[in-house]
Amino acid sequence: MEILSFAIIIGSLALGTVSPGPSFIMIAKTALGKTRKDGIFASFGMGTGAVIFAGLSLGGLQLLFSAIPLLYSALKIIGGCYLCYMAWKTWLSRNDFAFTMGQHIAGENRQQLLGSFYTGLLTQLSNPKTAIVYTSIFASLMPKNYTFQDAAVLLTCIFLLETCWYTFVSLVLSHPIPRTIYLKAKSSIDKVTAGILAGLGISVILSD
Repeated sequence: MEILSFAIIIGSLALGTVSPGPSFIMIAKTALGKTRKDGIFASFGMGTGAVIFAGLSLGGLQLLFSAIPLLYSALKIIGGCYLCYMAWKTWLSRNDFAFTMGQHIAGENRQQLLGSFYTGLLTQLSNPKTAIVYTSIFASLMPKNYTFQDAAVLLTCIFLLETCWYTFVSLVLSHPIPRTIYLKAKSSIDKVTAGILAGLGISVILSD
């Protein structure tokens, strides 16, 4: 694959990655309300989800959606409902001040970290329109004669792009200063976050 084409593809995907959305909100909530490791594990979940969508897109997922429109509609409903579920969980936790920073770090365990990973993965996979974006970019910018090695390098870079960006967000927001601010205003912030997630979930369900 030509370096220029590769750079344009990665640059286009990077713009989408850093754009605010449900993924950013979930990572921010995890990094602020849990631990730094939780945020990092959730970031790896984001990267894994991105690779799944990108790999399926390279395999012709849009053709499958075109052939079976009901499949795309079903995935939209499932993804939107998951975002609404996350909104509900966030709303219920808005008055939960039972933990302090020290207690929460002490309570960190493998199961909790795996839970954060799966939350990141499912949040990434909650919007099948992401696969359409990947497909559109690949269709317009990927050379027709790309090799398996080209695809492997591209998927690796996508994983690193998503994981590194959200890890950076996690490291910044898990700093004691933003976390302290969050804990002081937790109820209000969680109300707003729940509202945004619910709105995004509904928009995914109703989108064309």
